[in-house]
Amino acid sequence: MALRQSRGDFIVFLTQDAIPTDDCFLEKLVAPLLDPGVAVSVGRQIPKPNASRMEALTREYNYPAESSVRSGEDIPRLGIKAFFCSDSCAAYRKDVYLKLGGFDYPLKSNEDMFFAAKALQSGYKIAYTAQARVCHSHNLSLREQYRRNYVQGYEIERHRELLGSIALNREGGRLVKNVSLELLREGKIASIVRFGLDCFVRWIGNRNGKKAYRREANAGNR
Repeated sequence: MALRQSRGDFIVFLTQDAIPTDDCFLEKLVAPLLDPGVAVSVGRQIPKPNASRMEALTREYNYPAESSVRSGEDIPRLGIKAFFCSDSCAAYRKDVYLKLGGFDYPLKSNEDMFFAAKALQSGYKIAYTAQARVCHSHNLSLREQYRRNYVQGYEIERHRELLGSIALNREGGRLVKNVSLELLREGKIASIVRFGLDCFVRWIGNRNGKKAYRREANAGNR
């Protein structure tokens, strides 16, 4: 609602607990949008000082130090990672947002990823702008992680047609391997066990969310 009522060409989404790390944050974040072919610029999230080691490594994997720009041509190579986008810290071109119909509604989660998918499939690009940094992370409980991934799984299944036939699990496997190997290298055995439980709960939540949507869809088609 705020985006549609605004008068700016660029709209920044920033969650309440994401803290910019310098005074040039906005300038850096919107710079890629000067290219009319770029629909969204996504900032880098740095873990908070109180972040657990597994959370810090997960953030470092998802938000690397190198900037990049993705187009539709990268979808076969990157899979679901091509659609990676986080409204915890992102800037949108308002004209492109409106042209593509904005966020789906009603929607429980992942509005940013689904918009990124629409943008790439419509010929636009998504920029990851590592120089625009915010301090943002969460130490979620297993219950919170389950609920989060249940909702995400539900919406991903509901938008299966939009996402197409891309590999949905490949990127998750890479993340698990990367974080686990680093924790093992650091000798953090307890963290490895906790990370394993975290990943299992994510998987169960995601799977159950997908099943819930399929049950609803099948019931509606009877």
